[in-house]
Amino acid sequence: MKTDFTLFTSKGIWYWEHLGRLGNRNYEWTWHNVKRKSYEEYRAINTLLTTHERNGINPDKIREIIDLLMDKKLLTEDTTNRYSLHHYSLR
Repeated sequence: MKTDFTLFTSKGIWYWEHLGRLGNRNYEWTWHNVKRKSYEEYRAINTLLTTHERNGINPDKIREIIDLLMDKKLLTEDTTNRYSLHHYSLR
């Protein structure tokens, strides 16, 4: 799998995909039907973190997400799990 970021931590390996073109129909189709499916096929969906920047980027939010990941407290801000089990806005 080609990921945006692969994080090697003492808690295991995490894959971070930044979904920077949400709202673009072709991009979203590819995410749902190709990339996300590959994470499911390789049984890596539980260690996939996705983010978007639709409302801008806050560096403090990035740090908060990293802290949650390191503390094994990642949840999601997307209750539909449309993008991943661990999806966050960067704002």
